Amino acid sequence: MLFDLRTDPGELRDLGSEPSAAADIERLRKVLMRWLALPNNRITVPDEWLTEIDDKIEHFDPIVGSGVLIGYWDEAELAEQQEARRRWLARQRSE
Repeated sequence: MLFDLRTDPGELRDLGSEPSAAADIERLRKVLMRWLALPNNRITVPDEWLTEIDDKIEHFDPIVGSGVLIGYWDEAELAEQQEARRRWLARQRSE
């Protein structure tokens, strides 16, 4: 996704697929790759730190418990996810 914030401050028109944006995309990609290679961005942590949420994701939307909830069609869909979360947490406590 690429937006021109001067002419499109609402970020409504994605320029990412336009041929005229190819040079900008390549420049931004190189900057990002350089930044990612910096030593302060390299971490060594146990796999569990990165994968412990995987089990939750299989059973319910992990963000359903807090914050602003976006992406639910209606209250019934949200209630379904909240119930799935409640059941999953109950199973975890009983194990």
